[in-house]
Amino acid sequence: MGGHYLESLATGQTRVEDAEEARGGPAERLTLRSVGVGIAVAVACNFWIDYSRYVARSSWVEYGFIPTALLGVFLVLVALVNPALKALRPGAGLTPTELVVVLCLGLSGCAYRGAAGILGIVASPYYFASPENQWDRYIHPYLPQWLIPPDRSGAMKWFFEGLPEGAPMPWQPWIAPLFGWLLPVAAMAVTAVCLNVILRRQWAEHERLSYPLVGVALDLIEGSSADRLRPPFLRGRLFWAGFAVAFGTLAWNVIAYFATATPTVPLTGSMFAFGKGFPPVYTLKSAFAIGFAYFANLEVLFSIWFFFVFYMAQVGILNRIGVNISFRPGLYPPSLYPIGGWECFGAFCVFVLWGLWIARRHLRDVVLAAFGRGEADDSGELIPFRIAFWGAVLGWLFVVGWLISIGLQPFLAFFVTVVGLLMAVGVTRIVVESGLMFVSAPVGQQDFTMLALGSNGMTPSSLVALGFSRLAPDFLGPFSHVVRWADFLRGNRRQILVWSAVSMAVGIVTTLVVTFFLPYRDGASNFGWEFRAGSHYTFLSVVSEAKDPAPPEWRLLFCFGVGAVVMALLTFMRYRFPWWPLHPIGYTVASTNIIRNFVLSIFIGWACKYLIVRFGGVTLYRKARPFFLGLVVGHVAAVIFSFAIDVAFFPGAGHRIHPWIEPWLGY
Repeated sequence: MGGHYLESLATGQTRVEDAEEARGGPAERLTLRSVGVGIAVAVACNFWIDYSRYVARSSWVEYGFIPTALLGVFLVLVALVNPALKALRPGAGLTPTELVVVLCLGLSGCAYRGAAGILGIVASPYYFASPENQWDRYIHPYLPQWLIPPDRSGAMKWFFEGLPEGAPMPWQPWIAPLFGWLLPVAAMAVTAVCLNVILRRQWAEHERLSYPLVGVALDLIEGSSADRLRPPFLRGRLFWAGFAVAFGTLAWNVIAYFATATPTVPLTGSMFAFGKGFPPVYTLKSAFAIGFAYFANLEVLFSIWFFFVFYMAQVGILNRIGVNISFRPGLYPPSLYPIGGWECFGAFCVFVLWGLWIARRHLRDVVLAAFGRGEADDSGELIPFRIAFWGAVLGWLFVVGWLISIGLQPFLAFFVTVVGLLMAVGVTRIVVESGLMFVSAPVGQQDFTMLALGSNGMTPSSLVALGFSRLAPDFLGPFSHVVRWADFLRGNRRQILVWSAVSMAVGIVTTLVVTFFLPYRDGASNFGWEFRAGSHYTFLSVVSEAKDPAPPEWRLLFCFGVGAVVMALLTFMRYRFPWWPLHPIGYTVASTNIIRNFVLSIFIGWACKYLIVRFGGVTLYRKARPFFLGLVVGHVAAVIFSFAIDVAFFPGAGHRIHPWIEPWLGY
């Protein structure tokens, strides 16, 4: 199933026939045991994520469009549990279809990771208020009381400092606020599913985007129904060579946990700058990122590091000649330098709008079907186009109404949600076309709204509500993989959405309970940045803009326009000249901190894939694929191994070997 799918990735194209072939044969009904295992995987992932981050203080395993926690739990299931079931009784192992169901439900169940952010925001306004930060003047009068309960009973104080011995758990003050926060979360999830159903046919069949991350996961499943106990991906020497490289280097570094004088392999890298005024580069070398890069689109990989170098040179030159724009206090940008970030965001918006223009015929058919005037064939979709269209519209309108109800001006509510949808569609499009595991938009939707429209025309309640909108989750990316994996299911595929919703609900309850219990046991002040700096960023920006309202940032809007024009030229060159080597995606994300963190790993992955395809063609690419799959699996196994060591020998003082946030930020 996965092998044939991945063979096409050497050229960056997808064989849609693979999905049709996977649906062939006798229908296989969705089984209750696959549903139960999938929900159990979601619960395990959420528990591991929270325990690793807040208790063991080990690696952050929640990030990525397929979270590392899900890959780890799924690998244990495929490589250990399923073979054990086959050994105990023939036919007891999970079939490939059942494993696809497990993937869908597992990803749905851990798609929402905003529990800590919500709890931190709910508990912070009164606890952290002080005469110095003036929250009582600029924030408290405009807080919606049904979302932010006052700290009358000490529940918020105990949340950050720990529950006194013998005191009962204060559930009551949290019930109404959490319900109020989860309503828009559910609406955003509905919108994301419906948009993915609408866009799937355009992306997967009309444009034939490759969905590389979907293919990598399917490669782990391929051949699971064979008589042999071990799955095929565990049988090759090249796989174990890649596994040994990734697992061996990280496992060797684990020795230094016990013997600090032991020399370690310098994988985490360091910061260096090419010269004075030039942005620093992070030299992280991640087998995880290199492995996934091998399955990504070759042109995209080249364009990312090419435009990153271009971005670094541009920022360095502008700094040297004294042209610079700094962020206003309280903003936490996805790009370190505003000029480059807004330039890339202009390119990002043109990229998204061009993609929607290409899809205009398909989108027209969907709209006509929604009004009962078209004959679009939606028999193969998870839900009919009419339901998908109205579900997306009503879900979006609910979020708009919710923002208005907490104090945001109507125009701002429409504006920030439309920008958020464009960002979500753009990031998802980049992931399904390129295969990048870590991607973000160059500018946050709230910061773009604040700086593009100016805060001088916003009411105080709008500033507070706009700050709360930072907690909006991105469901579009994860659910794009759920919808695509469903193409490889047999039988009644529409049931998968119902069980995905159940899995998501169970996952949210799990993470809320764990994230609620741990602070009252240990004190949230001892935990990560969501409970301290994360909530402070939200309210610092509100106070800053309320005290010093500013007009629109025309200089940044000019940078936005420059990026839009350059992207238009890049798009024209790509579609007009087949030999043009630069893919527009590289320009959209080159300025982001995520790319800066992983650019060296992306470059290594590109170089390996380019040399293999250049000198060995598709044949050598296929033969080398198990090695890079081994890099991914070996890295995930090392994260599990390090986590186990931290739990056993370093409780509360673990080691983060799966990097994400820049280490100099102190998170």
